[in-house]
Amino acid sequence: IRGLRQRTGRIAWQLPMEGFAPGAPTFAHGRLFIGSSDTSLYCVDPERGQLLWRQPTGFSIQAPPVVAGQTVYVGTIQSHVFAFSVDGEFLWRYKLNPEASSGPQRRDVNVIAPPVVANGTLYVVGDDGTIYAFRRDAVDVAPPIIDQFRLVIPASNDRPVYAKAENVREVGRLAQPRRGAWEKTEELKAIPGLPPIEVEALITDEGSGLALVPQTLQVPTPRGPKAETVLVEKIQVLFDGQPVPFLFEPKESKLRAVLYAPPPTRQVVPLSDGKHMVSISAEDWRGNQVTATWEFLVDRRAPRPEPPRPVMPAAYPGGYGQPGAPGAPGAGGPGFPGGFPGGGYGEAFE
Repeated sequence: IRGLRQRTGRIAWQLPMEGFAPGAPTFAHGRLFIGSSDTSLYCVDPERGQLLWRQPTGFSIQAPPVVAGQTVYVGTIQSHVFAFSVDGEFLWRYKLNPEASSGPQRRDVNVIAPPVVANGTLYVVGDDGTIYAFRRDAVDVAPPIIDQFRLVIPASNDRPVYAKAENVREVGRLAQPRRGAWEKTEELKAIPGLPPIEVEALITDEGSGLALVPQTLQVPTPRGPKAETVLVEKIQVLFDGQPVPFLFEPKESKLRAVLYAPPPTRQVVPLSDGKHMVSISAEDWRGNQVTATWEFLVDRRAPRPEPPRPVMPAAYPGGYGQPGAPGAPGAGGPGFPGGFPGGGYGEAFE
């Protein structure tokens, strides 16, 4: 970042950045606010070229921020909108969800134009062709959605596989209709209980967004562990009534948690026989909460699941011949004959 003297054009000051700024700086309250491809939002004193604060977002910023009152709003690629105070305090984060008309394969919305604030409403344009609007007084009574719950267990070759629908079922959900990925069965079939046993789930909230809470982590440094406070989603995972650590990936809205994994120094012992319960809770910014509970059955005598078979490509025809060269041969998949023969020799050039 460089500041130039107005009359002479000479460099008055310069401040190094780890990335580049695709958009113009935003000037407000006597400060410069600059979004960078290095995922950070910078606040700079334009008179002295001094960095006042820097807030990482975790996502590349491709558009200038906008300042309204005492709040700085900035959009990023990969579906996120952030709000900070002009003094650098984090206020909130929201994940944009692509519209269904964007296609089933679309997972991200990139914000490449600056947000607009008008009449108390924040407008954000996504590259999926959708305008998203945010208001402080907007009504939000719907809790987060917990969906696509999956139990991950080791197969006979020790590779992780998803348990079948007959191995796990949802037994309760508070605050919203049931949206589990599993159909309830009359009989719950057991798994052998060998570690590691993990769970995955998608957690989204299209209203006010998932709430964030501060959490203190011990970060290793050359001088030893250092306590660092970070903001994490207000989510809790319980296994048989006890909290377990988890990892939540905001980009994919996916939660992962290890339920049972004995230390590597101990002998591998399966999980105890009987029913086991997994509960996942989530809360949004408006305080709406949801808790979903699943159960699975362990029987150490149960067989380990078989790994999935590789999918073979279907048959396809051979290629056309080129002048002076044969076409490529065809190929066949399982249950199919080989593809059509390759094309014949073409005529040679004179």
